[in-house]
This record gives sequence, structure tokens and C-alpha cells, in this order.
Amino acid sequence: MAIEKLSLAYVVGDRDQVATFAKEVYFFKDIQVLNTMSEIEAGSFLLPLSQENMEGILGLKDLVTSSNKENRKLTQNAIENINNFYGGKLKPDFKKIRDKKLNPDKIIEVANQFDTSLHDKTAELDSIKNERERIENSIEYYSFLSNVDIPMSEINSMENFTCQLGSIPLENVERLKLIYPSLPSLIFHVGTSRKNEAVYYVVSGKDFRVETERVLKALDFRELKGFSKKYTRKPEEIVKELEKQLDDIIIAEENSQKIVDTLLGKDEERADFLFTELTMLNYINSIEDYMAFSPDKFYFAAWIPTSKKK
Repeated sequence: MAIEKLSLAYVVGDRDQVATFAKEVYFFKDIQVLNTMSEIEAGSFLLPLSQENMEGILGLKDLVTSSNKENRKLTQNAIENINNFYGGKLKPDFKKIRDKKLNPDKIIEVANQFDTSLHDKTAELDSIKNERERIENSIEYYSFLSNVDIPMSEINSMENFTCQLGSIPLENVERLKLIYPSLPSLIFHVGTSRKNEAVYYVVSGKDFRVETERVLKALDFRELKGFSKKYTRKPEEIVKELEKQLDDIIIAEENSQKIVDTLLGKDEERADFLFTELTMLNYINSIEDYMAFSPDKFYFAAWIPTSKKK
């Protein structure tokens, strides 16, 4: 196997051309990028003394490393947001932008506008999904109380007692059994949650609630979501009504999802192209980490095959 000779390449260019140059670095492939600032500090970054190079040489005295953290954060967020809308299936195709001049600020601006457009198109579906989650939480909550044959309005209006429904991890159940006799509250095991945790209904006198909560907190007790004062009937009746609402909301979600899928399908080609630009921009940001900058110039160092050095 032949071993190709390598040469050091030092490049100085106009700072406003850094995106174009970094893109060319990606397509060059046969390259080992160096830490340019380290090369400069070691005195290895040498430029021929000429009128053409004078501005670059003078810039060596006033260098900084890349400071594009905010730009990088915006780029990564845009990549994640757009790809999430399409279920993570977008793939960059850099051939599409091989000869396209990239404007990082404009790409991010367009990406944010596109993201806002996608959010507008999915707003109704998101609202329906949130409502479905609320209903499902309430069904679980009141299902645990289905054996309580008392309207919730009466339970909620008790003056001297407070009630809590919550869960603790299964590994803490034995600890609860050990300390239960000393607790100043009534604790009823009513089932297992969707997260596979033991669910308890806790009834405390108001004077003992603080002490009870302190003990339960040590057991990682967490109140279940789903309670609402607007539900005033008996738990079993509340669950039946909520299950009817859930049937309706599932149908509404399916219909809304079909509309969103159609809208996203129409925008997929545009999203795919934008995703490619953003992914390349993310690569450019990473290349800039190895570069050095003066106010007007960028400085770049790398090993490249001697046969390809120009």
C-alpha cells in the first residue's frame, strides 16, 4: 500500500468567506485539521512575506478563537426542531448545496420562520394531544377512587381533613409498612400506576398534614396528576364521563393528524433542503473551533496530501 506524502497547508482568507471555505473543507475530504491557534502560538504558522499577505500577517497580532456559541446553539435547536416534526427521518444531502453559497444568518432566519410555520400548522393537533393527556390522567386518578361511594364535592369541601392521591416507588413500599403505625394519617393502598408505582390515598387531619407530607416526601411520594375541582360527582361516574370524552378526543386527534400529515408532506422537500443547509452549517461551526480570527481575516491550518496542495 502506497503511503502518500503530506504537507502543511496554512490558509488566510476574508472573514466573511469563512462559511464558503469551511464548506470546501468538508468536500475536500483528505484533510487533517489542526488547531490553528496552537500552530500560531508555536510559531509554525508561516506566511510568505509579500504585499498580498501583509494584511494577514499584521492580523496575527490580534487573534481570537471562534466565538459563535450563540450561532451554534441556534443552529442545533433549528436542526432538532425541524427534524422532530418529521419524526427524525430527515437526512442531509450535501450534493444539493455543493455549489450554493451559504449565508449562516439567513439560513437561521429562514429556519426560524419555517419552524414557526410548522408550529402554526400543528397547533390544533398539539392542543388535542394535551387535552387527551389531561383526560387520561384524570381517568387514572379517579379510577383509583372508584370504590369511594361519595361525591367528590363532599370530599373536597371537608374542613378538617385533606386528601391526597399519589404514588411511591415499589422499592419504598416496605419502608412505608414499617413506619405506617407511627403516621398520624390514614393511608390506603389503592393500586398500581401506569408507571408501575404503588398508589396510596392519604387522609390527614389538617393539623397533621405537614408531618405526614414530610414522611411521605422521604419515601419519594408524588401526587398523581388528574385532579380537578370541576369534577364533583362520584368517582365512578366521573370515570364513565371521562371515558366518553376520551373516545371523542381520540377521533379528533386521528382526524387532526391526517390534516397535519398532509401539510407536512407538502413542505417535506423544503424541510429536507433546509435540514441539509443547517447540518452543513453545524459542520462549519465545528470547523471554526479549529480556526483563528482577526477582525477581518480567518486563519486555518491542516495537513493535506502534497499532491493536492495548491
